[in-house]
Amino acid sequence: MSKAGIETGCREELLQEKKPRPSPRGQKLHFSAGSFCIGPAGVVQNRKGKQKFGNKKSMVIISKSIKFCLIKSVHFYRAVVRPWIPCCCKYEPTCSEYALLCLDLFPLHRAMIKILRRLIFCNPFCKGGVDYPNH
Repeated sequence: MSKAGIETGCREELLQEKKPRPSPRGQKLHFSAGSFCIGPAGVVQNRKGKQKFGNKKSMVIISKSIKFCLIKSVHFYRAVVRPWIPCCCKYEPTCSEYALLCLDLFPLHRAMIKILRRLIFCNPFCKGGVDYPNH
């Protein structure tokens, strides 16, 4: 028996053991394992009937890697570029401190939005002042 035949046989046995039950959206599910179900087209769905995409663990690893690279780039800017530029930041904390605070406090997407907003408003025509990252 081929490998595909073994997998098909196992799946058929599991399907016979477990009876289909309706999902919250009224679709018949063929197989339920844990908190996820395999629907008629082989699409993985959670208990609420929503499709499951991606792997959360891999997304966390990617997010942490990007955060690490951004933090290192801010440290590089402070060590190499900043000494050559005269101090002219109108905000307290400075934009690099603000970026490090945002990367420490918020998820990546939210931190990036806050950092970009701050960099856009950090110009000679802006008022400046005290601006700490808020939740």
